[in-house]
Amino acid sequence: MNLTKWTSQERGRASQLARMLSVSSTTVANWISGKKPIPPERCPAIERATVRAVTCEELRPDVDWEYLRGTAAIDQAKSKSGADIFGAPPTGHLPEVSDAA
Repeated sequence: MNLTKWTSQERGRASQLARMLSVSSTTVANWISGKKPIPPERCPAIERATVRAVTCEELRPDVDWEYLRGTAAIDQAKSKSGADIFGAPPTGHLPEVSDAA
C-alpha cells in the first residue's frame, strides 16, 4: 500500500503520522503529494508507524532495502554474540592454532 492510500483511509492519519515522526503536517502533505521525496532515513519510522502497512520498499523503491535490512540483521547478530568488529571473542583471546596437519 502506498502512503497516499494509507493516509486517506482514515481522517487525521496524515496529522497523526506527522506527530509520530516529529515533522510538520506540511512535510507529510508534501510527501503524500509527491512534491518532496521522502528521505530514506524516514522510511523505517513510517513503516513502524503504519505497522508495516506501508513499507520502505514502497516508499523508496530506488533504495536497496534488501541489502540494508540484511546488513542490519548481521550487525545485530554480531552485537548479540559479543564479537568485536574484528570477530574476536570478547575476552580478546584468539583460539590456539596447531601446526599439525
